This record gives sequence, C-alpha cells and structure tokens, in this order.
Amino acid sequence: MTQIFSGTNGRGPVTPPRDSLASHAAFDAVAVARAGNVKRISDTRTTVSDLLEIHDDFDASSRTRGKAFEDILALGKNEDPEIRRAVIDELVEAVKHRNPIAATLLGHLKDPRALPSLIEAAYDKSSYVMQCRQRALIALGAMVYDSAIPALMEAFSDYAVQGSAKEGIVLMGASAVPALVRKLAGSRNDKLRAVEILKDMGAQAQSALPDLEKRTQRWREWDGKVREAARSAIDTITVAVKTQ
Repeated sequence: MTQIFSGTNGRGPVTPPRDSLASHAAFDAVAVARAGNVKRISDTRTTVSDLLEIHDDFDASSRTRGKAFEDILALGKNEDPEIRRAVIDELVEAVKHRNPIAATLLGHLKDPRALPSLIEAAYDKSSYVMQCRQRALIALGAMVYDSAIPALMEAFSDYAVQGSAKEGIVLMGASAVPALVRKLAGSRNDKLRAVEILKDMGAQAQSALPDLEKRTQRWREWDGKVREAARSAIDTITVAVKTQ
C-alpha cells in the first residue's frame, strides 16, 4: 500500500525519506506543497536542496525527476526577487560541489550571479566531475554573456568536452563569431571545428562570411576536406541569411 507523506515540520510539508521517493503519490504530495507555497527565504533554500536530492535519486522515475526540475525552475522564476536570489544561491552552492543538474538549471534561469561558479566548473578538468563540466559549458552558452567566451573557446579544443563546447558556442550565437574567426588561423582541427560551428550557427554567423570567403581563396595549405567544409559553411550561412 502506497503511503502518502503529508506531515509538517513547522515550516511546511516534510520531504519523504529517500527510500520512499520512487512513489509518485508521495513525491507529488510534497513537491507541489513545498515548491508552490514557499514563503520564507530559508524555506526556499531547503526546498531547492531537497528537490535536487530527489532529482539525483537513481530510484526515482523520469516523471519524478522531471517534476523536481520543473519545480526548481518555477521557484527560480518566482515574482519575489528574494526567493529568486535564494534559488540562485542554492544552485550556485550545488555547482561548487559539481552537481550537473544545478548547472543546467542555472543555464535556464540565466542569472549573471551564477557566471563565476559556472566558469569555474567549465575549467575543472577532473575526470570525476566531467558531467558537471559539460553541463556548465552548455549553460554558459545559453546565458549568452561575453565573459563566458574564453571558457568556451578553451574547451573548444578539448576532446573530452568538444560536443558540449560546440553546443554552448552555438547557443552564444553572433557574440562568439569573432572568437571562432580567430580559430580559423589555428591548427587543421581547429579550422574544421570552427567552420563546422559557424555552419551550424547559420544566419548568426553572417559576420564571418568575408573571412571565410577571403581565406578560402588563399588557404592553399588547407587540404580538400577543410576547403570543402568552408565552402559548405559559406553556402549554408548565405542561404540562412537570405531566408531569415
């Protein structure tokens, strides 16, 4: 028989024990009440911490984990600025402990106060926190702040996180184009990756067209694959500009 947890601890509903979190009914009874009725700043940080723990529970269903994510986002967009600040503070603290889902949430919330912790995580090359580093790179791109570009460009050449760096740079859009153009003067691999990302940016990479066209004509040292990739990027960007 499923047990529904609905008790209080003087501040609001009590989170069920971890061995009960797989129960949808138990989770819903708590998460809705906790996230929907936060009134105090201390309650906010406790609630966010509990919801992160629920999301990280491997025994919880995808539905349960998704609801925890949505509830944290809702709190982060609360009309009360102090509650929003408390959410950011708790998520930043979680990123300092290399929680990957906290990094993703900060990318969604786009609060500049999170930039230092995300940038620090993006530079952390420890193998055991690789997932947080990957999420931080994507989050930095989603936030679209120029101060994130150096971290993204350093990861650009790091095989372990190239996919995440590329996704983050594409999300940055036009503001990352000058840094990508500079990569066109780098190694063969840098050229290929830069051209690929510019192509994926489409119309946002319009400002790179003169450099691509000029350098394609004189880059005799480039092999056929690189020249072909550059011409393909020019065609794709040109079409995207015309059709936007």
